[in-house]
Amino acid sequence: MRALLFLLVTISAFVVVLAQPWPPQPPRRHTFPSLTTTSSPPAKMKSVYIAQEETGDDGLYHWKLLIGTSVDDSVFFDVVWGTKDQGMYIRPPRGTTKPFVKTKSRSFIAARKIGTLLKKDDARVRDIIYETYRPQYISKDHITGLNCQTWAVDIIQRLVKEKYLPQDAISKVKLVPKQEM
Repeated sequence: MRALLFLLVTISAFVVVLAQPWPPQPPRRHTFPSLTTTSSPPAKMKSVYIAQEETGDDGLYHWKLLIGTSVDDSVFFDVVWGTKDQGMYIRPPRGTTKPFVKTKSRSFIAARKIGTLLKKDDARVRDIIYETYRPQYISKDHITGLNCQTWAVDIIQRLVKEKYLPQDAISKVKLVPKQEM
């Protein structure tokens, strides 16, 4: 009698197993209706990168700011030394954009992502870029060490201060190599 009962229980268990869908499905969870009446798409973002290019006579890498959806789909901003009266000037001029093209850059080495911005803040971010102090010959900034790297750091710090970039952007900039080792 025990053997018959054991056989009956075993067959019942086997039938239950065979009745299950294959492959096994995760347990269903009850879903509740959304409480919002309208849905909005996720915010559109742009990334901010520091691009490193070959070193100058001082052994320091040239830095550019790249802003875009990727390195290959970005515009660049940088400062370069101009005339003695001009000091450093920003490229491209205010009101224009210039796409970053790796093959046309000054020996592109790497681009390091610093953070992300909302596309809707683009105009204010550009204002910050053009308002940030550029090193000048008159002030002997080139002697005190101000250059394209310090200019880029100043911009990142302003973007963090005005909450366009997260706080960790400052520590990410510190990890970007400044000179050849």
